[in-house]
Amino acid sequence: MVGPFAAPEPAGAQSLSAEQQLAEKYAPIFFIKEHLNECALDGEPYLPASLEAVLGNPAVALRRIAQNGESSDPIIMWAPEAQNLAGLDETYYLDFPGEPRNPGCDYEEWFNQVDAGSGYAPIVYAHIATDESAPGKLALQFWHYWVFNDFNNKHESDWEMVQLTFPVGTAEEALSVEPESVAFAQHGGGERSDWDDEKLLREGDRIFVYPASGSHASYYNASLWIGWGANGSGFGCDNIQDPVVQIDPQVVLIPDEIDPDGEFAWILFDGRWGQRESWEFNGPKGPASGAKWSTPISWTDDIRENSLPVPGHPSVGPGPAALFCTISSAASMVVTIFPISPWVPSIFVAVVMLMLITIVVSSWQYIWNGAKLYVRHLPVFGLLSLLIWPVAWIGAEIDNRVSGASTGGSEGGFEDFLQTFGTSIGIGFNGFQQLLAYSLIAPLIIYATYDVVQGHDKYGVVETWSVVLRRFPTLIRAVLVPLLFTSLLAATVILAPVALYKAVQWMYTPHAAIIEGASWREARHISKRVVQGHWWRVLGLGTAVAFFSGVPGPLIGVIALVLGNATMNTANIIATLVYLIAYPAAVIAATLYFIKRIKVDRAEIASPAPTEGP
Repeated sequence: MVGPFAAPEPAGAQSLSAEQQLAEKYAPIFFIKEHLNECALDGEPYLPASLEAVLGNPAVALRRIAQNGESSDPIIMWAPEAQNLAGLDETYYLDFPGEPRNPGCDYEEWFNQVDAGSGYAPIVYAHIATDESAPGKLALQFWHYWVFNDFNNKHESDWEMVQLTFPVGTAEEALSVEPESVAFAQHGGGERSDWDDEKLLREGDRIFVYPASGSHASYYNASLWIGWGANGSGFGCDNIQDPVVQIDPQVVLIPDEIDPDGEFAWILFDGRWGQRESWEFNGPKGPASGAKWSTPISWTDDIRENSLPVPGHPSVGPGPAALFCTISSAASMVVTIFPISPWVPSIFVAVVMLMLITIVVSSWQYIWNGAKLYVRHLPVFGLLSLLIWPVAWIGAEIDNRVSGASTGGSEGGFEDFLQTFGTSIGIGFNGFQQLLAYSLIAPLIIYATYDVVQGHDKYGVVETWSVVLRRFPTLIRAVLVPLLFTSLLAATVILAPVALYKAVQWMYTPHAAIIEGASWREARHISKRVVQGHWWRVLGLGTAVAFFSGVPGPLIGVIALVLGNATMNTANIIATLVYLIAYPAAVIAATLYFIKRIKVDRAEIASPAPTEGP
C-alpha cells in the first residue's frame, strides 16, 4: 500500500551530515489502524504530528501550577512558541482545548482542523546519542509525537520512540555497519529484538512500526496485544489489527546542541505536554526528561524480548485474554469517570457489591453442593468434562470463521449476515462454542445429575447419552426458540430488560425437556412456573453459575500472565483445564435448584389450593 505522505529525497546526499544521512537511511515506516470516518470508535484518528502544528497555536495555553494561595492554575500565555518553553521547570504544562477524561470527539476535531490548516506532513524527530555506561555504541532514536492518547489512561499529548543501536561510537562508522538491535517503546517499558530477528519487519534498512490505536505503543506487527508497562501504565489491550494504512513520515534531525532561542528550544522544556491530571492521566513529559534520552543503551537492558498477542483463534471456553481486555477497559472507565462525576462509580460499585452479596447468600450452597457431587461421581462427570473439549473446539472454529468474515473487508452480503447473527446468538453464551456446550453437553450433565439425585443404581455416560439423544429434537427446540427470541429482543437495546426478564423465566426449559420429558412448548411453561415468585433468586443463581463456570479459568490465566510471566499458550491451557471442570459443576448446581423447585411445583399441581365456596 502506498502511503499518503512520502519522505522527500535528500537533495545532494553528499552534502548532508553523517547524522542526517544515518537518520534518512533508517527512517521508519508506520502502519496505523485504518480510520474511515471522523469520530468513529475504530481506528487511529491521529498522525505523528509536527510540533509546529501545536506550538504557536492560539488554542493552546501555557499554565503554571497554582502557588501562593492562587485558586487555580494561572494561564501564563496563549500560543506559546518553542522559545517560550525553554528552561521552564515541571511546574509548567501545556493545556489543549478539551477534557482528557471526557474527550468525546473534541481532540480529533481539533487535530483535524490543525492538521488541515498547517500543511505539515507527518514527522518523526531523530536523535543520535551515546551512553557513558556503554562506550563504543551509538543509539539512533526516532521520536513520534501524537496530540492525544486515547487509551485506558487518556491524556493530552503522547511521546513515543523507536531506537536502533549500533556497535560503533559515531554516525560515520554507523553508516558502514548494520544495527545490532532495535527497541520499541511501549507504555513506559518496551520490547527489543536483534536486527536479524524474524519478527522485525523492514524494507531494506527501514523498519516497520505498528503504533497501537489510541495508545501509540510501538509493536513489531499487526495484532491485538496484551499491554502493560512500568508502574501500571498502559494496562489494557493494544489494538493494531488489519486493515492498516501506511504512513511515511519525514525525518527531522534534532541537533546535539540546543539553542534556547532556536526552533528546537522545546527540548529544554521540563514541564508536561498536556493538561495536569492525577496518575497516568497526567500530560507526559518531553523526550529529554527520561532514561531513554540520557542513557539510551542501558535503557534497553530492562525491556522485554517479546509481547503477548491475543490469540486470533478463540480459546476453548472463556479465554484469559478476553477477560484481561474486558477488566482493564471496565476499570479504566470507572477510574476515568470518577473525578468528573464521583457519584457514578460510587453507585456502580455499591450496586455491584449488593448484587455480589445477594448472589453469594442465595447461591453458595448450590455451587458447593454441585462441586461436591462432581467429585463424588467423578467417573461420570469427569468423562462428560472431556466431551466438552471437542464440542467447544468446534464452536471455537465457527466463532473464528464468523469473526473472520467480519474483518474480510466486504460490505454487505452473507458475511455481514453471519457476523450480525453470530453477535446476536452469542449474547450470554460467549459465542457459538458456549452455545454448543449448552445445547449438547449441558443436557447430558442435567440428566446425569437427576439420575444421581434419584439414587438410580445404573447410570453412566452411555445410558445418559442414549436418553438425551432420544429427546434431542425436542431439546434443541426448547433451547433455540427462547434463545432466538431473547436475542432479537436484546438486539433492539431498548427491549434488553424484557429480554433479560424472559431469559430468566425460560432458564429451565432444557431441564424441563430432559427431566420432565416435556415438549418444547410445555418446557417453557414449566420453567415459567418453577421461576414464578423466585425470579430474583433464579437470576442470582444464573449469574453465580455463569460466573463460576466462566471466570475462574481465565482469571487464573490472567494471573499467570501478569504475575507469573506465563506464555499466552500456557495461560490458555490453564483456563481451558479449569473450565472443563467448572462448567459441569456449575450446570450441576443449577440442576439441583431445578430439582428442588420442580418437587414443589409437582406438589402444588397435585394439591391445588382450595377455592372458597359460594
